[in-house]
Amino acid sequence: ASQPLAAPAIAGWHNPITVRRDALLTDAFSELRGLGDGWRLPLRVRFFSAEGLEEAGIGEGIAKEFLVDVLREGFDPQTGLFATGTEGALYPNPAAVLHRRDAASWFEFLGAVLAKTLYEGILVELPFAPFFLNLLL
Repeated sequence: ASQPLAAPAIAGWHNPITVRRDALLTDAFSELRGLGDGWRLPLRVRFFSAEGLEEAGIGEGIAKEFLVDVLREGFDPQTGLFATGTEGALYPNPAAVLHRRDAASWFEFLGAVLAKTLYEGILVELPFAPFFLNLLL
């Protein structure tokens, strides 16, 4: 049985996030997309396995793992949001709306997650296409 998801809330000094491993990206989107200024607060992440069991985690490491995994899944070309050019370089898929009607919300969400990793000093390796990276900088 799957664990019910908690509503996004700011509880004192952190944001409690509950996600299922087998639905990581969609759960993260549901839990985080309305945070607004709450992105500045630390995340307290609870992972649940496909069997509905809570996984043990240690300190801030689980939040880092969560953010990196969300980016890895979100920028995967299989989502339809990003495409790859030469040598696997990533750029926004011009046909993303054909894969997801709410593509703009997903791009905004992934941008916020990427900004959170930068804010927290977490290094992520995303092979952005040079033309796209230039637009970001």
